[in-house]
Amino acid sequence: MKNNFIKILLILILSFNINHYVESEEFIFESDTIEIKDNGNIVEARNGVEIKGINNIKINAKNSFYNNLNSELLLKDKVVFYDNEKNIKIISDEVLYKKKIERIISNGKTQIQLADDYKIITGNIEYLKKENIIQSSSKTILLDKFNNQVNVSDFKYLTDKKLFYGNSINMIDRDKNNYSFENSMINLNDHTLLAKDVEINFAKNIFGNLDNDPRLKGTSLSANNNTTIIKNGVFTTCKKNDNCPPWSLQSSEIKHDKLKKTLNYKDAWLKIYDKPIFYFPKFFHPDPSVKRQSGFLMPGIINSSTSGNSIKIPYFAAISKNKDFTITPRLYFNGDLMVQNEFRQVEKNYKNIIDFSLKNMNGGSKSHLFANSEIAFDLDNYEYSNLEVNIETTSHDTYLKTENIKTQKQFSNNIMSSYLNFDMSKEDLDVKIEFKAYEDLSKSNTSDKFEYIYPNFSINKNLTTSLDSIGSLNYQVSGSQRKYETNKTEKLLINDFIFSSKPIFSKFGFKNNYDLSFKNTNKDGENSTTYKDNLSSSFYSLLNLNSSFPLIKKTADYEKEFIPKLSLFLSPNKSENIIGIDRKIDNINVFQKNRLGLSESLEGGQSLTLGTEYKINETNGSNILQVNLAQIYRNNNDNNLPTKSTMNNKVSDLFGDIKLNTNKYLDFGYNFSLDNDFKTLNYNMIESTLSINNFITTFEFLEENNALGSTSYLLNETSLALNNNSKILFRERKNKETDLKEFYNIMYQYENDCLVASLEYNKDYYSDRDLKPTKELFFSLTIVPLSTFNTPTLSK
Repeated sequence: MKNNFIKILLILILSFNINHYVESEEFIFESDTIEIKDNGNIVEARNGVEIKGINNIKINAKNSFYNNLNSELLLKDKVVFYDNEKNIKIISDEVLYKKKIERIISNGKTQIQLADDYKIITGNIEYLKKENIIQSSSKTILLDKFNNQVNVSDFKYLTDKKLFYGNSINMIDRDKNNYSFENSMINLNDHTLLAKDVEINFAKNIFGNLDNDPRLKGTSLSANNNTTIIKNGVFTTCKKNDNCPPWSLQSSEIKHDKLKKTLNYKDAWLKIYDKPIFYFPKFFHPDPSVKRQSGFLMPGIINSSTSGNSIKIPYFAAISKNKDFTITPRLYFNGDLMVQNEFRQVEKNYKNIIDFSLKNMNGGSKSHLFANSEIAFDLDNYEYSNLEVNIETTSHDTYLKTENIKTQKQFSNNIMSSYLNFDMSKEDLDVKIEFKAYEDLSKSNTSDKFEYIYPNFSINKNLTTSLDSIGSLNYQVSGSQRKYETNKTEKLLINDFIFSSKPIFSKFGFKNNYDLSFKNTNKDGENSTTYKDNLSSSFYSLLNLNSSFPLIKKTADYEKEFIPKLSLFLSPNKSENIIGIDRKIDNINVFQKNRLGLSESLEGGQSLTLGTEYKINETNGSNILQVNLAQIYRNNNDNNLPTKSTMNNKVSDLFGDIKLNTNKYLDFGYNFSLDNDFKTLNYNMIESTLSINNFITTFEFLEENNALGSTSYLLNETSLALNNNSKILFRERKNKETDLKEFYNIMYQYENDCLVASLEYNKDYYSDRDLKPTKELFFSLTIVPLSTFNTPTLSK
């Protein structure tokens, strides 16, 4: 030992002005400050030290204390311990290395970095190098390079076999799914996991419903990079409570194929409140991370009193990342066959959908084709530019209704519309060009069914003028060519100039504004019922002056507002003959500058509209009462205006609406049109909702009399909540003209966060050619988020 001390002293002398260097029998020390004590038995290194030992050990620390008698090395402050032989790196603030027994002990927070980007965060570890064991009884976190996190109460890691054992495990993967195991073993060589007593709590938003608690339990789990297998698994999405879940899926084995992204079930039972309902020997579905995957969708049974019972078996094919296809064969019990196909494609600036069906039956076939494509252009200087092409056609007028054809894109089953539509716009300019063709399936005469409009265009431009400080000037040009009923043609070109002033407030509190409109209409017809058979040109002008006087009274509890209003319409032109068009005036449009919704002309003559608006609001903004009244006065009768508007009279009807919210139980609305003699109601629309605890009933009554029409009906919708989960719904509509019911529905529904069950009876009195009145009774069960099951409909 004396020779060792002389050697160390000689090295210290030779190392003046360079890093101090000490070599013992066990370690080599290199530091700025090294002190030898106790006859060379103690070596202290401070202010940064690097220590190298045998067996590929390398240590960095701020301070070290080495006892040569017992071969113990104490390291403090920013300790980094490298075991290059096992590819292990230990980081801590205090480490004791017992060299004789090859044991490394850390004190306090410790981090261990392993091969393959695994990291262990723990405290107070023991590294038994001879036994190839790292262990700790402290709470520990194991992280991998994919941000999966394993939390354990204690662990043991076998460094030679790279096996990680833990107890009371909680694992959180990169998708925020939470796994709980009683104990587990992780092989860091092949990234496999074995665990017992498994509970997996998936992220709440994994199925798009934050009210659910999707979870899976099993007796054991084995997983690797490609597959996960859970034995005796029970899965549900229902919210956690003390009772059994409303539904669960129990399987002897659930296999998650991570490559195919599928969940495969073996010997599975669907249970409703722990009662077995359906048995599946084998089935699979995409895992929650998959938005699109090829495979059969849920089959269904369809009942129709017109076309008969059928079963559909849809198949979804994911062709590529941006293309997919659904084929849905329907097998009818009478031997007929229908196949519906839907193709979808989405690109960066393009999307397309095509829906086609063909039904083969005795005596012929029926078909339909729907196609829609949208292309977005990136035109310079335009904020928006888009081309849309739409095609709709069917071989039989009632085919879409009798077969109840449903598509992803909502199409009308009564009007077939095919068109090419181009739009582009920017801040002060809008351009629209259309080519359209219509087929009205409700018309039996083939020559009257079709209508063509080509082109139909409009250009809307906000003009910059010297008048911008007081208002805005807008110019619009529009035109169309229309062909209908085989040989009838109408051509139209319209120019509009509209100046709208900014609001002007007088010193007496009046709010005023005005609109000045000029319109030039050019028409040309051929066999038209409305246009002359030669070119005609008309000019119109209209000045609309508006004034109101807002009066507001505020108290501690209420805010009351009373606004008298008037609108003066002045035009040197006579009104065009539009007596037959269907136009209704009410308090919503009576003060609008184009209250009749005219495109080819302007309202002619002179008229004065007077009205009032009265409101009572609570200070929190809730409306208690609102009453609107308005009436139109003309200097002369104008028999060219629509009869239904009552504007053709010197004094129109009195238009009014009342909205009353007396309390949280009752809402009442009344819209009316009172004849100018104040004796006859020409229009009544009453809407009322009564809500008392679990009982809600809504009534809607409509009555049109005299010039406004002859429609009358009563509609009622009522619901009674039996408890938090179940309710009874009733809906009925009665035609008051014929005193006959049009339909009624009654339904019992049970609903919670993950299950909806309903028993429904429908009776429809509607008939139209192939369509007949129906009575239906069926049961529906929706398992959220899996699918909906319907029983065959019992009908007549």
